[in-house]
Amino acid sequence: MRLLFALFPLVFAGRYCPPGSFDVPQQNECLHTEVSPQPFTVANLICSYIGGSLVKVTNAFVNNLVAGQALSQLQGQKAYIGVVKAGNNNWTYVDGTQLTYVNWMAGQPNQENGSCAAMDPVSLQWTTISCQQSLGYFCTIPDLSTPCPNGWTYFYDTDSCYLIHVRIIQTDNANSNRCDASEVVFGLQCTNAAFSWTDGTPVDYKNSETKLCSTQNYVYGMINDPNCNTTQYQHWDEWQTNQPFSRYACKMAAH
Repeated sequence: MRLLFALFPLVFAGRYCPPGSFDVPQQNECLHTEVSPQPFTVANLICSYIGGSLVKVTNAFVNNLVAGQALSQLQGQKAYIGVVKAGNNNWTYVDGTQLTYVNWMAGQPNQENGSCAAMDPVSLQWTTISCQQSLGYFCTIPDLSTPCPNGWTYFYDTDSCYLIHVRIIQTDNANSNRCDASEVVFGLQCTNAAFSWTDGTPVDYKNSETKLCSTQNYVYGMINDPNCNTTQYQHWDEWQTNQPFSRYACKMAAH
């Protein structure tokens, strides 16, 4: 078991998006980029397979968000959005609902060019295109409820919940108050000259600066404040078992 509590690369509170996608603020949705070009119908099927649909651009914010992703993830190439030509030459979202926002280029939509819409990320505008053309595309999928209690954060890679608890303690001097007591204690311990995790799982990872376990019993803390003794930032320090800590990190399985 590996416990690192300085900074998690991907933590979520409340709701979260799966890896490879990111949150669309205030939409309860995640935007997922597909870089492999596909015809429109195939693109929409793939979006459906992962539980979503081609992106519905419902306002200028989402429009700009999609354009930015096309610039960075699709090298500025046009990309399919979830807008199609329905009966009577009416343009709708791919689910059949009426458009609430449009951003067509001048002279668009051109009914003769095709029955699908693509985003030009340079101009941020839409153009009609043949649905048979293969393009990158964007899916939106519902975001997920975090499977953790209130106050805990979810780490997707371990499917676990984490909590860093902070409390006020008294220390003997200013330096101790600034650094030593500010370390976060976690689940590594040295008992009878052997490393172990407090939950009994094998120790399969140690910080490179962690000293050998001696005959004394130790607990371990980490300086995770870069403003506090930066030469030791994120190092694991051994402490006597009666050392007070102002912060401690907890872990539990997600449910």
